Amino acid sequence: MQLDTDAAENADYDGIAELWFDSQEGMEAVLTSQTYNDVVFPGEKTFLDHDNTLILVGEQFEIIGNHREGA
Repeated sequence: MQLDTDAAENADYDGIAELWFDSQEGMEAVLTSQTYNDVVFPGEKTFLDHDNTLILVGEQFEIIGNHREGA
């Protein structure tokens, strides 16, 4: 599968944050919650430039396996 990574490679940014969720549904539940919209999102505006924020959503895939098995 070929992924288009031009947006990330060419981004002019000075910071990064990584958030983990158990599922896409969990992420959507948090980002659409009343608490996020009333408390978190307004707070983000004090330190994030939302108009120029690049959001990348990814998924973790195990490619090697448990390296501790049999140890």
